[in-house]
Amino acid sequence: MNKEYEYSFKVKSIKEFIQYCTTNGYEKKEEYFEMSILYKNDVPIMARVTETIYNTRVKKY
Repeated sequence: MNKEYEYSFKVKSIKEFIQYCTTNGYEKKEEYFEMSILYKNDVPIMARVTETIYNTRVKKY
C-alpha cells in the first residue's frame, strides 16, 4: 500500500494558485475529479479513501 502525506489549507478560491502555476511554466498534464470519504474520531488523525474519476473521451470519426 502506498502512503501519502498531505498538508491542506482552507482557501476561498484556488484561482490564485492556478495563476501561479501557469505563469511559472507549469503545464497541465491531466484533469480528473476525486470523490473522498473521510473517517474521523477523537484523535487528530483522519483517514480518507479517495476514488479518482478520470474523464474518458471517445474520438468520433
